[in-house]
Formats: sequence, structure tokens, C-alpha cells
Amino acid sequence: MATSESIRRAYLEDLEAIGAFLEANDAGFQATPSPSEHRARNEALHTAREAASGVDTEPDAAKRLQEYLRAWRPGHLFVEALEPATPASSLDSREVRLPKAEPLSATTALLTLPTFFPGARVPLETLLREQRPMLESRPDWIVDVRGNDGGADTTYVPLLPWLMGDGWLSIGDSIFVTDVNLKAEETICDVFAPGDPECLRVTAESTRRMRLGREGGWVQQEYDDGWLHAMPCGLERKRPARVLVLMDARCGSSGEQFLLTVRQSFSVKLVGRSRTAGNLDASNLRPHLLPSGRRLWYATTLSNRVPGLRIDGIGVCPDILLPSAWDPSEDVQLCQRWLETGRW
Repeated sequence: MATSESIRRAYLEDLEAIGAFLEANDAGFQATPSPSEHRARNEALHTAREAASGVDTEPDAAKRLQEYLRAWRPGHLFVEALEPATPASSLDSREVRLPKAEPLSATTALLTLPTFFPGARVPLETLLREQRPMLESRPDWIVDVRGNDGGADTTYVPLLPWLMGDGWLSIGDSIFVTDVNLKAEETICDVFAPGDPECLRVTAESTRRMRLGREGGWVQQEYDDGWLHAMPCGLERKRPARVLVLMDARCGSSGEQFLLTVRQSFSVKLVGRSRTAGNLDASNLRPHLLPSGRRLWYATTLSNRVPGLRIDGIGVCPDILLPSAWDPSEDVQLCQRWLETGRW
């Protein structure tokens, strides 16, 4: 069992290692190396060093390191504890919450998507196939992504043939090229989705491009021009006529990218009580082993939307803002009533 002294020593080793690593490899840092942010990070480092005397347990150490990381970026940057509270607290072993589909009436269907973690893609494909008769017969859909904190954009791809009849403008990412980032990209499918063909396809293309780039430079992760008018493979013949997507402040990462994509459909509107988490611009998290054995998860890409359309720290706005006075537990019923009667 680790002693308080060894925990503090490991904490300080990790603390000193984080800054140099992020400055060399983190895409989010490369986008915002401003003097004011540099001062804020130095102040946070000083505070974290002083806090070492109060670090007695592994949870203390992980908490203090995470507080320090917030000075670099509020999201898409975190450190795993050496002793996670539950197995699911590890990013690559997160419990997959399964999607659900159910009829609400003869005309309205409810599709619930609690996560876009890679392990949810096959269950979503299966659900859409098994529930096809029910979904095809209902012209009005409610897609509930409240609490969806993301995972991988490829997870929701099976749903796009139902929603995106006219395609969408897909804005790509630029990946920051370093030897560390290249090695992380080459092995990320083993962490997130072993053997997944879509993951392997995407990373094969991004690593090919990275090898053509220069150390410390940027390359497009997938699209030559940085954007693409995308169309889903095999449009569904009987698509919903009207779709309301329920969102909330807990939606983040790929959950937010899903919203930015589907809102481009003429048949989709976003409904919620607030903006989303604002955790998307610096993305594509990869693990790095710190001296203690903890894993630091950092961002390797930056969206080509930036600076024109920033999401980090801002979030995605709903098209329809629900009044705060209304009961949140009735949001699904409210959406159903509006779809079926035209009245809230």
C-alpha cells in the first residue's frame, strides 16, 4: 500500500511532467498559447505545488491534478486516478448505456441515445434494424440526447440515413503532428474499439496524412479542403417528416457534434433548456502515460470551425428554448404534444 509520502512524490512528478508534455503535443494549447493564459497556467502550477502537503491519498492527488488541468482547458483534458472509484470511470472501459426506441403514439416515436461511446454503435445499428417497421410508420420523432457526453462521431452514423436526406456540410479537424501523437493515433482503436472497421478506417487515413506532415505542423485529419458536403450511405426510403432533438447542458463532445450535424436538416429542430457543455473544439482524446502510471487524456485535433464558430466554453444553443418554469420531467410529453397538435 502506498504511503502518503510516496503519493505526494508521485503527484509532484506528474505535476511537473504535464506542462512540458501539453506544450509539445496538445492541440488545444497550440491554438491558444496567449500570454494571459500562460500566466494563469503558471499561477495554477504554483498553487498545485503548494497543495502537495495536503495530498495524502490517491483521490486527493487525482483531484488536485484535475484542478490544475482546468487552467489549461475546462474540457477534453483530464487525468485518470490510479485507483478509479469504479471500473466504468476509466474512459476506455466506460459502461455502454444502450439506445432505446419506443412508440409514443400512432404517429410519434421516441429514440433515446444516452451515449455515443464506440461500443454503442453496433447496438444502435441493431436497434434501427429491429425497430424499422415501427420507425417507418411514424412521421414524427423525438430524439433524446440529454446527458449524452459523447464518445465517437462514428457511433451515430447509422442514424444519419434517417435524418439527413439532403446531406450536410461536414467541417473537418486539423491534427497536430508530433511523433507522440502519431503513435497514439496508431493504437487508439485498440483502446476504444478493438477490431472496429470504421475506427480502423479513420485512423488509417489520419496516420497516413500525419506521416506526410512535418513535426510540429498541422494536417487535415480526413478532408483535403478541410470540409466536405457529406451524404449518408443509403438513404432510408421512409424517413421521419419532423424531428425534435431534446438536448441539455450535459451534452458534450460527440454529443455536440451530433447536434451541429443534424440541425442542418430541414426536418430537425433542437429543443432544450440551456446551451450544451461547450466541449468540442479541441478534440480526439488520446492517452499519455505519466511518471506515476496515471493516464493523461489530451486533445490531438482542433476543429476547422475555429475561430469562426467556437463551441468550447460556449456550447450549442437550442433552436427552441423551453421555459424554465415548465417541469423538466415533462419535456418528452411537451415535444410530443407540439408535434401532434401544433401547441406547447
